[in-house]
Amino acid sequence: MKNLLIAFPVVALLLTACTKEPSLENGNGTPASGGGAAKLVQMGVRAGTDSTTTNFVYSGAVLSEITDDGTVNGQSFDLQSKIKRNSANLITSLTTISSIFPQIGLDDSLVMNFVIDNAKSQYIYGVSHYSFMGQPVADSIVYSYDASGKLVTMITYFDDGTGYSPDTKEEYTYNGSNLATIKSYTDVGAGFTLDATTTYEFDTKVNPMQFAADAPVLGMGDFYSANNATKKTVVATSPAATTITSVAYTYNSNNQPATGVNTSGSSTSTVTYHYQ
Repeated sequence: MKNLLIAFPVVALLLTACTKEPSLENGNGTPASGGGAAKLVQMGVRAGTDSTTTNFVYSGAVLSEITDDGTVNGQSFDLQSKIKRNSANLITSLTTISSIFPQIGLDDSLVMNFVIDNAKSQYIYGVSHYSFMGQPVADSIVYSYDASGKLVTMITYFDDGTGYSPDTKEEYTYNGSNLATIKSYTDVGAGFTLDATTTYEFDTKVNPMQFAADAPVLGMGDFYSANNATKKTVVATSPAATTITSVAYTYNSNNQPATGVNTSGSSTSTVTYHYQ
């Protein structure tokens, strides 16, 4: 159970990994108010008989809590994430709660605390201590930025009681105010090996989920870019495979997505956005 609490979207992925329908949008992600003319307060995802709903709670202009519930492959789930911030609105801790956690051997709530460079408004690292199947373990993530302040790498570490060891790495490139690529690596004991390269294409409309400053914590793929991803191409290395997901949006009067239909091969899902 490595790096369970690296960021909230990772926990969400754990709970929804059995879904058959792909999406460019993480239906259990954590949006913020930075990118849109109106706040995104709810997002619904439907894929066949599966459906999920995410509700977003704000404190002033920033996100403070989310709740998720729904049914995936006939199984119900619930998830709550509480966000604490400092006076500069950077995230200092992320607490995730779910009734499913004890069923899979986890604590009923998981907390990751972040250390921040306040002068640069950047995350330095995050640490989470929890138990899995009664065994105390720890996850950590280390952030590295370039001279312009853009995140270039995230490296995760795992400690099962024998000391921290490298686990995964992601490398990022950019195209203006949008994410261009993510390269994902796994450490198999002999250094990092490339697992996949993800490439993005975007529209010119407003991404209501943009919160670039906190995207390292909330999930770079959803929350960094100023515009909405219209195509995601994932090239895996072993086994070699290419997966292309495209999305067709309709937009509201604020140039924000109203709906999105995601397509990957013969699989489709529909996302509906609600604002206030």
